[in-house]
Amino acid sequence: MTKERGVIALFFLRIINFILKKLGMAQIDINTGFAYEDPLADSVKTAFDACQSNFDELFSRRFIIYFSGWNMDTSDEINVGWIIPTGLKLVFFDAIIINNAANTYFKISNADGAGVSEGIITYSPGSDRFELQRLGGGLFDSASFNAASGYIIAECDLV
Repeated sequence: MTKERGVIALFFLRIINFILKKLGMAQIDINTGFAYEDPLADSVKTAFDACQSNFDELFSRRFIIYFSGWNMDTSDEINVGWIIPTGLKLVFFDAIIINNAANTYFKISNADGAGVSEGIITYSPGSDRFELQRLGGGLFDSASFNAASGYIIAECDLV
């Protein structure tokens, strides 16, 4: 790498590290040294690897919440406790229902032949739980789902 490219790379790494620290998100420090070719500084590859890890941490805001024991045949709803982590806001969520045999997965919003949704999932602002409901007489209202389990996928973003 030429000296000019090294100085430019060092400059950008310092800026990125500074921004991530200000956001309170940098988990891995980058030792940029005191001067170009400082033998105590991280190599360019090590620094960019750390930068990538910091960005992964910054932008990875997906949560998977497991639930089980929902007898959908006799109960039309279940509440699944979850609190949005501090500093984040909920931007997307959905639920996957697994039948008793655990070999078929369905979105809770799975549509029947007429295009009618089989269930819904809600999360109210300030709440501490997701509420899942199935519609009576639909696919989930059967013995095939009397011990259903599933996953809620929640995606968040910074406030």
